[in-house]
Amino acid sequence: MEPLYQKLKSDLNNFFQDPNYLAFYQRFRSVTYLDSYVSFDENRKSDILQWLLSPHEGHLQQDYFIKALLAAYYQSATDEQLKGLPQVYELSVKSFNQVTVMRELVITDNKRIDLLLADAATKTLMLIERKDGSKAHTGQLSAYFDWAETHYPNWQRYYILSDSHKQNHGVQMHHAFVQLDDAWVVTAIKRLLELEALPARQEGILKDIQAYVFGEWDEHTEKLDKDLTKYAKLLAHNHASLLETLANESVTANGKQIKLIDVSPETYFNTIALEPKVHNDSEHNELLLILQASHQVLNNIQDYSAFEHIADEIKRIYPEITIEVNSESVYFLLSRHYTGNNEVDFMPYYFDLVKHTDKETNADYYTISWEALRYCNEADVKYAEAFVEKAQMKVRSNWQNKTIARITKEDGIDKLDISPNSRIRIEIDKFIKLARSL
Repeated sequence: MEPLYQKLKSDLNNFFQDPNYLAFYQRFRSVTYLDSYVSFDENRKSDILQWLLSPHEGHLQQDYFIKALLAAYYQSATDEQLKGLPQVYELSVKSFNQVTVMRELVITDNKRIDLLLADAATKTLMLIERKDGSKAHTGQLSAYFDWAETHYPNWQRYYILSDSHKQNHGVQMHHAFVQLDDAWVVTAIKRLLELEALPARQEGILKDIQAYVFGEWDEHTEKLDKDLTKYAKLLAHNHASLLETLANESVTANGKQIKLIDVSPETYFNTIALEPKVHNDSEHNELLLILQASHQVLNNIQDYSAFEHIADEIKRIYPEITIEVNSESVYFLLSRHYTGNNEVDFMPYYFDLVKHTDKETNADYYTISWEALRYCNEADVKYAEAFVEKAQMKVRSNWQNKTIARITKEDGIDKLDISPNSRIRIEIDKFIKLARSL
């Protein structure tokens, strides 16, 4: 057996014998959810929103979800967007139980409105465009607005961009549309479940929607995830040599070089196992079988290692920051602007670098956003407000959180590169310069 594989076998033995591995593995399996395997794209999520917003569907809540949506609308809309619409208190006594909810309504130039809610009784129209990672395009929001203004000029019209990724839609954004993320539906479902008064069937359906479609974790799963992070960091630190070997060394199959960290069940059984030389070398084959069986775990810990390294580099360049790391993101702010307890208090603002994996191509890409949160430690609220002002974020007087997307999927950033003049480094430098000016 060649020296490389002898070392790899020794490193793997040490890895699996580490007490932190068992602790990690138990928690890793506990926080693996159905949404890791089933993709709920824009169309499927729009279908589920149609079911929730339809007053006569099997959730038995009548217009409850419509009113939850409108409450979020009024909280986020500007004074200009609220002109001509009823006051909030009027909605509390108004019934929307006769609303009709339509999907993919074809209008001018074959454009399709994702969700249209129409109520002839109250002369109310709600247009919803759904986005889950994509952006508004080809003037679609303007087309929807023109159609509604032309055909329903005497109705009360609500224009909503339902965007789970909170992206910046640039010139395609229309002034009449209010952009909402999924917080309203998650909160609405959570409040229903807290009542503990739902029939068992409805309770089960709503729990599934909450957990698998809109991805809301409860306190128990959040604790498991924090424990998972802790053990992953320990393993990444203790077994850096193993992870480096897996990331840098390859196996040849079908004329291709496959990194050992990429030896998944798919690559093994569809490519590597078909190589005659693999069958003829039982010791090599045994190691490759172990790697494919452990692919999810090793790949997850490898991610921690990469972000830990990036976090260390950012901290080295900017020692005045407070930085947090997990398996798929790193976020930070200037330490002098954070007086809270990092175990319980939110940062008033922060730079957020996040890794994503494209479900179709399985390719990784990175996004960057700037976040501001008013529901931080009371002493830090002034920094959240100052950041919003300096970053020229448009907010209402009662805002609670605000996001600016700086780098999105469309920018095509596929490497964690913070060398001078890299896209990520340029964004970090801009953020730090702005934060220092607060």
